[in-house]
Amino acid sequence: MIKNAYSGAIMTFIFSLSVFYGCTGTGTDTNNVMMDNKVTTVVEEKIFSNATLDDNFADDKVIIGFNKEASLNIVEYTPSDFPEINCIKVVDATSGTLELINAGMLDSEKFRRVLALYLAEKSKENVLQAIKLLEKRDDILFAEPDFIVSIIFPVGVDNE
Repeated sequence: MIKNAYSGAIMTFIFSLSVFYGCTGTGTDTNNVMMDNKVTTVVEEKIFSNATLDDNFADDKVIIGFNKEASLNIVEYTPSDFPEINCIKVVDATSGTLELINAGMLDSEKFRRVLALYLAEKSKENVLQAIKLLEKRDDILFAEPDFIVSIIFPVGVDNE
């Protein structure tokens, strides 16, 4: 019962770690946005992974986040959209979010679309190589491994 209550918080925590753990920003992208009735240029800093083979991550998956412009494109991505890697499956971790933006429930300026790309060849080396290739794309803000995080429940908490 307690375990179910923690599920949403744990998934949010894991997603946050997968995006920010081991990242360093060293590139930029610009977007023009309307602020105070004026067009303002906003700089979006590209994030480059510094993950290594010693890190604990899945050997068959890369997590990517698109820049602002690409995030608002309403397209269903397939493996053929990522020809630089041997991708066999694409899962949109933010599916359904565009409806929330259109309903005014989320800020489109802060939204970034996140996908999980599954690789045909299972190896940590292949994941790191795929990240390097994906980081070269202009539409990708970040590419990271799917880090594995262990959750330890406090003593005395019923995690059934």
